[in-house]
Amino acid sequence: MGIAPKELVPEAGPVPCRRDADGTVWLTAPARWSKPWRHYRMGSAAEIDALTGLPEGEDFTQVWAWEDQQAGRVRARLWAPRIGKGEDEACGSASMLLTLKLERALEVLHGRHRAVIRTRPVDDVRVELGGRCAVERPGDGVRAALDELYAG
Repeated sequence: MGIAPKELVPEAGPVPCRRDADGTVWLTAPARWSKPWRHYRMGSAAEIDALTGLPEGEDFTQVWAWEDQQAGRVRARLWAPRIGKGEDEACGSASMLLTLKLERALEVLHGRHRAVIRTRPVDDVRVELGGRCAVERPGDGVRAALDELYAG
């Protein structure tokens, strides 16, 4: 797993980071550093699964619905056509803003392939953003490996 850095220092400022024993990497940053994503709540996770693009009139938008509200599990997808952005498979910045909006920790199943993004509000400004990544050469086994990794 290598050595986990304790802090990243982008132009915006220091970002504390850590890695849990299960391999989840967490960053803590002000959600305001995110682009100004809009949030559009839909009726169900199934509606979001069926999307091929944003609902009419939306842009720069994360669509979302509860998959399990009690557990804090959200289904979400995001597109930003006006800046030439197709679907973002794992938009952490939009998920950080949604976390502040909903004022609770979330497990966001994001994108067409349901990438897992974890978030936790720290205070009314900062959010912890967590996830795991597997680096593999593209191929048929990648999806199966990721499914196995996230099954636990």
